[in-house]
This record gives sequence, structure tokens and C-alpha cells, in this order.
Amino acid sequence: MKKKHKLIANVIVFVIGLLISSIVAFSADIFSQTNSEVMKILSNAFFLPGVILTGLGALIFVSNLGFFNIFDFSFKQLASTFGKKEKRKEFRDKYPDYFTYYNEKRKEQAQFTFILFPGIIFLLLSVLFTVLFFYV
Repeated sequence: MKKKHKLIANVIVFVIGLLISSIVAFSADIFSQTNSEVMKILSNAFFLPGVILTGLGALIFVSNLGFFNIFDFSFKQLASTFGKKEKRKEFRDKYPDYFTYYNEKRKEQAQFTFILFPGIIFLLLSVLFTVLFFYV
């Protein structure tokens, strides 16, 4: 990704996280609470998008390492067995074995940092508001 595209992707993911946080905070009626309750609500509000985004980024990272490739190859091979004869031959000619499939998949790695880093920021904000909850 180019730097401009990375920045745009980070901003979009961060705005989506803020939108989720604000929905959670407003659903808990944040403006009619005491200071300590506000900190608890904000901690919960930032925790949800933090876990979702960090988990999604971590899944993409693990997928890039090739952990799920064996399952993908197996299901595609199984589906091609029950599919049309032309598609079966095409799949088996393209990927005669798992090693060939694995090497082809290594070339196609997805970006994950634009999801992972905003998620970590939301988790850190959640920790900050949790600490403030106990000391305010």
C-alpha cells in the first residue's frame, strides 16, 4: 500500500472504531452519570472496537503466516471433487499438491496493520479509562 492509502485506511478504521465507541457510550446514557461511571462507560466503549479490530488484525496476520492454508486447500479440493469435471481438472492442474498451493498463497499476503494498530490504540484508551475509573 502507498503511504496515502495507508493513511486513508487508518483514518477510516479509526472513524469506524469511534462510531462503535460512541454508539456504546450513548446507549449507556453517558451524559447523566457521575465521573467514575463515565470512566467505566468510556472504558467499555473503547474496549469493544479495540477487541474487534485487534482480533481481526491478528487473524489476518496469522492467515498471512499460512496457518489456514491447509484448510483452504482441503475445502477447495473437496469442492472441486463434487464440482464440474472441467473445474476439477483446472484446479488439480493449477495446484497438483499442497506445496504448490502454499507457495502461490505466500505471494498473496493481505495488509493487516491498518486494522491492528487502531485496535491497539482503542485497547490502550480502554486501559487508560479503566485506570482513571479506579483513581477518580
